Amino acid sequence: MRKTHFIQTIFYMLLYSACVIFSSTLYAQTAADNLGSKLSNIKTFQANFSQTVEDKNGNALQQSHGKMALMRPGLFRWETLSPNQQLIIADGKTIWIIDKDLAQVTKQKQNSANNAPGLLLSDSVNHIVSQFTIISENKENSLFKLIPKGKKDLFQSIELFFNNNNLSKMVLYDGLGQITVITFMQNQNNTNISRQLFVYSPPRNIDITG
Repeated sequence: MRKTHFIQTIFYMLLYSACVIFSSTLYAQTAADNLGSKLSNIKTFQANFSQTVEDKNGNALQQSHGKMALMRPGLFRWETLSPNQQLIIADGKTIWIIDKDLAQVTKQKQNSANNAPGLLLSDSVNHIVSQFTIISENKENSLFKLIPKGKKDLFQSIELFFNNNNLSKMVLYDGLGQITVITFMQNQNNTNISRQLFVYSPPRNIDITG
């Protein structure tokens, strides 16, 4: 009898473990599907933004403001207006970083930027789902946590906040304990955007590195 009881106990433990694993997997898939659905419905996105970099104690280290635009998949524009002027353009193949104050330009291949926040938003849904473990943090599916699957990513985790399917905030946690909070304002989804916004031709007399 004791042996039978022991076997039954092991069986129920295994059954319970299988149910937990299945439920967790199903939950993860549902979170990925929900986020994928929200992002798939955003073909273009324009907004003003405020960005604050905080240390691990919540002290503000840096603040900036500007405007951004994206056209999915792969086209991205991030323009910082204050305190310094800087422009980042992703044209699908190349990322251009233009520092207007220093009159310098840096370029790099777009696929070499590991989950940079702007590129994340403009990336294809399938690629985002494949690169991150996605967790829905509330029942309303208004907050998603993304954990990179790679070991060389810039950030340990990323949080995306939605308000009625509109992206309202993005919070990034890096390995040094710093937190970057990006708040989007005056959002516009799926409006007509000229592709010229995502084209950059460097002047002949400017220094280009990269």
